[in-house]
Amino acid sequence: VQYLKQLASSGKTVILSIHQPSSQIYALFDRLMLLCDGRTVYFGPGANVLEFFAGAGYACPFGYNPADFFMELISKGKDANGTEPAETAEMVLEALECKWKAATPVSTALAGEQYEVENSMLVN
Repeated sequence: VQYLKQLASSGKTVILSIHQPSSQIYALFDRLMLLCDGRTVYFGPGANVLEFFAGAGYACPFGYNPADFFMELISKGKDANGTEPAETAEMVLEALECKWKAATPVSTALAGEQYEVENSMLVN
């Protein structure tokens, strides 16, 4: 991963898909995209994601691996103790997705472009 970071620093585009990285690897990410069931719940600077989640009412506990926190929060099913969460994963996803769309004008523009592409494919 360090080598990929060096490539990115030299101006190369690097896209990495990783499931639950360690805290050390997570700290290397410049930008982060969190997806669940094909829905974007965050896309932006890795340095801003904790503030974004806290602003939505989901603060990461001190000393907790952020990647683990995000995965547990947006994943389906029971928590680590085997109990049902107070709010469903769907409720969390909707709240985060709405916050991301409201906070990110680019998301609205991209959604419009996607709509245009899909419609042009249907017409052609």
